[in-house]
Amino acid sequence: MKKILLILLSFTIFAVNSFAESESLSKGVELYNDSEYSQAKPYFEKIVRLKNEEVGEAYYYLAEIAYFTLTDPKNDAEHERLLRLSIAKDYVPAITHLGGYISDAKEGEKILLAGLEKFPNNQDIIDTLGEVYYTMEATDKTVNFYEQLVAKGNNKAYLSLGYLYQYDEQYNLAEENYLKAANNNVEGSKLALAEFYKSQKKYDLAEKYYLEVKAEDADDGGLADLYIIQKKYDLAEKLFQDSGKYDRQEILSTIAGRAFNLEDYKTAEKYYLQEMKENPNSFYNQIPLAQSAEKAGDNSLAEEMYKKDIVSNSGGVSTGDYVNFMLKQGKLAEVEKFVEENKGTDIETSIYGSILSNYFDAKNVEGMKKYSQKLIDLEDESYRYEMGYAYYLEKNYSEATKNFLIAKKFPNFTENSLYYLGMVEKEKGNMKEAKAYFLQVYKKDKYYSVDLLNELKAIYEKEGNTVEIKRIQGYIDEINNSNDDTDY
Repeated sequence: MKKILLILLSFTIFAVNSFAESESLSKGVELYNDSEYSQAKPYFEKIVRLKNEEVGEAYYYLAEIAYFTLTDPKNDAEHERLLRLSIAKDYVPAITHLGGYISDAKEGEKILLAGLEKFPNNQDIIDTLGEVYYTMEATDKTVNFYEQLVAKGNNKAYLSLGYLYQYDEQYNLAEENYLKAANNNVEGSKLALAEFYKSQKKYDLAEKYYLEVKAEDADDGGLADLYIIQKKYDLAEKLFQDSGKYDRQEILSTIAGRAFNLEDYKTAEKYYLQEMKENPNSFYNQIPLAQSAEKAGDNSLAEEMYKKDIVSNSGGVSTGDYVNFMLKQGKLAEVEKFVEENKGTDIETSIYGSILSNYFDAKNVEGMKKYSQKLIDLEDESYRYEMGYAYYLEKNYSEATKNFLIAKKFPNFTENSLYYLGMVEKEKGNMKEAKAYFLQVYKKDKYYSVDLLNELKAIYEKEGNTVEIKRIQGYIDEINNSNDDTDY
């Protein structure tokens, strides 16, 4: 009897401990999912100490915590160490994570192949291995890998081959493998076929497979997009409506936005207008409607909506668009009238600033002087920079200097003002003073511009300062090389 009681007691203790350990894991996971890493960590460490059956999963989460708290470079090595401990316990997520994450692709391949030996049908490992081969740019190896899987009866590999061939622009082979996947009822294959045919502009076939997908799981987003591409807007609208996933405003705005991207501006205007009629208090689509109307040639509506947006947003982001639109039509007087109607508000400064920006880009001296003065009169002396630049272009160097000297007191205009003060002195033949201004800019920012560096280089060449010439040329080369690297 005593023996039975001891057995029962042992079983009870084991059951309680197992339950406690399971609770410890679930609590740790809960905290981890909430990004409470420091609080989650002790729960996983407890499981590791107890070395129960969940230890592989605990190591994995500890590895992830090490990764997400990379305040110390050592944490990266700790992340890998813990993942390998998790792999030793045959925890599959650790296999796929480390195999796909590790920088050495060959080592990643080795880890994943070892995992595949233990779990030959695990799709996560298969997919990750395929991705590793892809990053290795080993196309033949990747194809061979998937073909081996097909030979072993893994029909999902047909889908992977389809993606691979499509990316490689081998469209006949892509279609062939997508169809094989679909014929074997591989999940996602019909949607892949629909997307493939859409990309190939085979719209009838794309619609066929989208409809099959829709019949199976009611996924109508792709089909709606197909209808929009074909300008079958009514069908797209009905699909969105019938799905019950979108409110009316979302539907109208989505179709309008897609139509705009397709350069079907009349349709975009129609749907944006409809959205605004149904939601008269919404300001969300005022700018898109204005832009659509402008592109569609409906100038009166475009002007109305630009102005409405500017007023509702107190001179918001549409000001520049409005000014550009009006100046293209030669309607500066109407813009001035609109400013007068909103005098003393942010709209006044915003519109004058946009007009000035236009004239500045065009190097329109009179326009720059006029609108710089208006903004200066509104007690913003920072616009002395644009005023100075206008006088510089006019070769009125005394007025240019006066304005640049004021503008350089403003941090956003200091370097530009100093540069042009240098240019003024150069034009006047005062090279010593020019050099002094150029050096002020140079000391603040060696990479200010190639123009500045060339001015300094020319001065050093006259002085015969070979050391500085070489140094300056180095900075010029850096800027030019940087520009080349970003010229895609």
